[in-house]
Amino acid sequence: MRLAGLLLVVSLAPLASACSSLEDKRVFQVLNRSGFGHRYHGDATEENYAAVGDLVLVTDPLNAEFLTTPPQTVDIDGTIEMPEIGSVHVAGLTEGEIAALLTGLYRPYFDDMRISVRIKTQSKWFFVFGEVAKEGRHALGAVGSGDVTVLEAAMLAGPNKVISNLSRVKLIRGDPVDPLIIVVDLERLMRTGDTTYNIRIRENDILIVPPTLIGAVGNALTQLVYPVTQVVGTLVSLLSAATYYQTYRFNRDYF
Repeated sequence: MRLAGLLLVVSLAPLASACSSLEDKRVFQVLNRSGFGHRYHGDATEENYAAVGDLVLVTDPLNAEFLTTPPQTVDIDGTIEMPEIGSVHVAGLTEGEIAALLTGLYRPYFDDMRISVRIKTQSKWFFVFGEVAKEGRHALGAVGSGDVTVLEAAMLAGPNKVISNLSRVKLIRGDPVDPLIIVVDLERLMRTGDTTYNIRIRENDILIVPPTLIGAVGNALTQLVYPVTQVVGTLVSLLSAATYYQTYRFNRDYF
């Protein structure tokens, strides 16, 4: 019996190894190898590019009736719909590149064209976490033209005046090959006016506003006390319900 079990284990070992290798291969295929994990990436603050969800406005004063369209939303497959030619893949392209592409596609239909393209950013974000009032993602295009600095991003998120440590704000520019982490002293910036580290925020940047030492201790105590407060709160609710029920029965029986 033991021999049969041993033979079964030995025979299944190559199969388990193959399954593990196949699983590793599948995982390797989906790993992020460039940028922040999006299919289309770049520096929109230098030259805007179309991403899924952005609006693309195409105009041509020489052929306004045919080529001037309402703003087109870049679909999940990276395309917009254009008259006569249908779906055109524009995701990842800049305004000038889209204009050149459309000019070439419409060349058989029009002798003279003056196509221009504007991209309205709808889906480019940066993220702020830590001791701030508004954690999470913020639209890059919602802050003026997207020309927002570390100081502006931190102030936009509303740092906690009591426990946020603005002298140790961390800017993370993620990448699977060459990630960049910079510690920015915003208190020094506001004290001395030295803007060397007041870096311009790019899409997908992550800003971490840490707590001060007192704030960190307070957060740790809160985490320790939280389960107790939950239990106490539950007990108080149960006692209140029991008291209410007893009062209700007393009033019903005697009045």
